[in-house]
Amino acid sequence: MNTEDKLSHALQLAANNPDKRKDFYSCLLTSDIYLINQNPEVNEGQIDTSNGATLSLICVKNQKNEELFPIFSSPEYLLHFTKNAATYARINMQDFLNAIKCAPCILNPGSEYSKEFTTKELVALLDGSLFDGIREHVVAAGTRIFIGQPAVEPTQLIELLKNCFSQFENVFEGYIAQIIDEGAPVGPHLIVAVKGNGNLKELFHNASNRINSILPAGMIVDFIDLSRSEQFYKYFLEIEPFYRARD
Repeated sequence: MNTEDKLSHALQLAANNPDKRKDFYSCLLTSDIYLINQNPEVNEGQIDTSNGATLSLICVKNQKNEELFPIFSSPEYLLHFTKNAATYARINMQDFLNAIKCAPCILNPGSEYSKEFTTKELVALLDGSLFDGIREHVVAAGTRIFIGQPAVEPTQLIELLKNCFSQFENVFEGYIAQIIDEGAPVGPHLIVAVKGNGNLKELFHNASNRINSILPAGMIVDFIDLSRSEQFYKYFLEIEPFYRARD
């Protein structure tokens, strides 16, 4: 799809590089988004609530059967999702979140890169607290990083990851740990290391979307390809994986 809008581009960058998450959320909050409109009285264009215009929005369901509002970064993504001509409306993301009271949403459903948002996440996005927990993952020279097991095993997170990993044939093992980066502005956070074959970007994107609904606002879980991480390779191979593919 030849869609060069800034928001979808920011989403793709964030899906492949955790350092770009802050840029994505900033772009999202200031962007206009597109909504499928089932009210024939409202045509395509910016919503003008001052004249009494209303929208009739649809909902979609995720894998957990939860309802979400589908939102789109461009008319092209919207029409790709509907598979045919559709009436749509345009609104600023911040205004939309205020109108729906931060109900769960999904950006660009049906596309290669989509993202679900929980109510907690959207509330934190609006009040700015979400940005407090997003760290820039740049390790300065001489910075010490400590790695170990979390004090409390994140069982719900692990079960979601097991289910996700089992659907990818190129995933062999999965490990989890907690790291403390002395140079980072936040405290300990989780890191998931994957031993697999080939490009794992699709897996990381899929796994991030699945665990997003259970993570507290601002919490970060990093994913790394173990074959490309000399820094942590030895540590993870000395502990038991939480996931191992069946023979």
